[in-house]
Order: sequence, then structure tokens, then C-alpha cells
Amino acid sequence: MRNGHITAGGLTAAAWAAVLAPTVGMLPGGTARIAGEGAWLAPLVALPAALLLGCVLTRLSRQGLAQAFLRLLGGVAGRILTIIYIMWALILACARLRLSGQRLLFTAQREVGLWFFLSVLVAVVAWLAWGEADAFVRSAAIFSRILTLALEAILGLTAFQVRAENLWPLWVGDVLPVLKAAVPALGVLCYGIYAAFLWEGDGDGGGWKRRTVGGCGVLSLLVLSVLGNMGAELTAALEAPFITLSKHVGVKGAFQRVESLISALWLLGDLALIGLLLWACRRMAAVVAPEWQGTRVVLAATAVVLLGTGLVFRDAVLAQRFEYVLAPLGNLVLGAAVPGLLFLLDRKKGG
Repeated sequence: MRNGHITAGGLTAAAWAAVLAPTVGMLPGGTARIAGEGAWLAPLVALPAALLLGCVLTRLSRQGLAQAFLRLLGGVAGRILTIIYIMWALILACARLRLSGQRLLFTAQREVGLWFFLSVLVAVVAWLAWGEADAFVRSAAIFSRILTLALEAILGLTAFQVRAENLWPLWVGDVLPVLKAAVPALGVLCYGIYAAFLWEGDGDGGGWKRRTVGGCGVLSLLVLSVLGNMGAELTAALEAPFITLSKHVGVKGAFQRVESLISALWLLGDLALIGLLLWACRRMAAVVAPEWQGTRVVLAATAVVLLGTGLVFRDAVLAQRFEYVLAPLGNLVLGAAVPGLLFLLDRKKGG
């Protein structure tokens, strides 16, 4: 099934690339603080809800998700809800831009200022959001392949360092903590809801269900690798456990430390996420005010993101706390609760 030139498989891959950016940073430490040694099970426990949400979005997006808001809620309420999604997307983009710039600041030359990196990142994202949607989706799908290969390589290189005592024992008392840890895990996966604003069609062409199952499986292995190497207590205490783990990855005779390479590669995930958020804003803005042109929306959105980053998330610690705590909660409301209620309303109306 195609939406113009956008395939469901390509859009799913683009969403996966976008979700990886915050997931790798938040998931290992966030779930370890809740579920300890059982944190690696959280993505698998969240999988059924993610599949159910995908089915809900597939139904609602038959004519575009923003159009579904208008169809089910009416013109005024539908536009208000769309504006709320736009505002949340811009806030998410600001936080991700700040954290991306901070990571570049630490891995590049120290004499280069933060605002230089932020300006460059915003310019690249604006370029991605400027052209056609299918071009962005194809680019993000390529990013997804690169990031997945990099993640699999790290998991492979660290597999032999996993210690079983860091993952066991698990017993009945661990069930409730694992269930609790699945909630923020699902909240991070809900970043992908903004891909639904780029899709209009029926069916599940491209195997989005298979990709979702595979993605949650990879995320489970990611958390398992971090926990197995460093233990739950250390993982919970670190700000970026996966990046810390990559510092100890090396291949004798080839390279000894790859954290700089991983940080550079994860820039692709940042670009995919911010680009997806801006593209979703572009589609939603066209529904709120059809006379708004795409280029005008891109310029306005990138300006808001750049200024908002400096004003709201001037402190990188604040941006990190927002993305680790508030963002998953907000994503659960807008990415799961609201679509679920709209789905029930759609069923009631016989849509």
C-alpha cells in the first residue's frame, strides 16, 4: 500500500530510526531503576500494546490521522487537538536538539560553541523537511539500516562479556516491577505516532507488525547487554549506559574504543526524529490552516525549535530529565490514550 510514493515499510523503518534516538539513551537506565535485573523484559512486555496501538493507528490513518481528528471530533475540537499535537512535537524536538548538540559538543573540538552545532543541526533538519515527504522517508529508512547494523555490532561485540549473575535470578516478585518498567518503554515507543501523520491508506503493507516485533526484540537485547555487562545498579546510576558500554568495546588490532563513532552514528537518529516531528507538524498545519504553505511551516517550525531550545532547554540536564521522565508520560497520553479513545469513538460511529 502506498501513500503517494511513501510505502508502509519505508515509513515504519523511518519511525524506527526516529524512535532509536531517545530509546537508546533512556531505556536501559530508566527500566533498570524500576525493574532491576528484569529490565530487559520490559520491551517484550510492551510489545502487545505496541502492536495493538499500531492496529489502532492503521484504522485511524485511513484518510490521515489529523483528518481523523476532524472527522471524529468536528472542526473546532479536531483543530484544537491537532494544535496540541503540534505543540508537543515542537517541545520534543527542542529537547532532542539540545541533547544532540550537547553530545556533539563533548565529542568534537571544545573550542566550537554549542550554538554552532545547534545551528548546523537545525539547518540539516530544515533541509530534510523542506522537500518531498517520500525523500525524507527514504533517507530516514537508510538511517534506520545504518543504526540497526551499528546496534547489532555493539551487541555482538559485548555478548561474550555478559555475566549471568547480572540478569538472574528472576522470580514472581519481579513480575510487577517488569510490568511497571514496560510503561515508560511503551512511552518511548510512542514517539513513533508522529509517523502516522504522514500515512494515508489501508492495510499493513510493508510488514509493520514484523518490524515492530523485531524492533522490540532488538531493544530487549540492548537492555540485556547493558545489564549483563554492567549490572542493574550501575546501569540505573549512569546517565547514558549504552554510550558508557561502547567505551569498553574494541577489536584488537582494529580499534579499541568506538564511543565517538557511536555518538556520530546516533546523530542520524536525532536527525530522523526531529525531521519526523517537523514533517508531522507540516502535515498537521495544513489541516489546521490549509492556506499555510509547506515551506512557511518549515521555516516557522525550525525557528521555534531553535529558539525554544535556547530558552526552555538551555540546561542539558533539564532536557535530559524532560526526555527521560515527562516525554514518555506525555507520549503515552497523546500516543496511546487519545488514539485509543478515538478508535472507540470511530467504532461507535461505525467508521
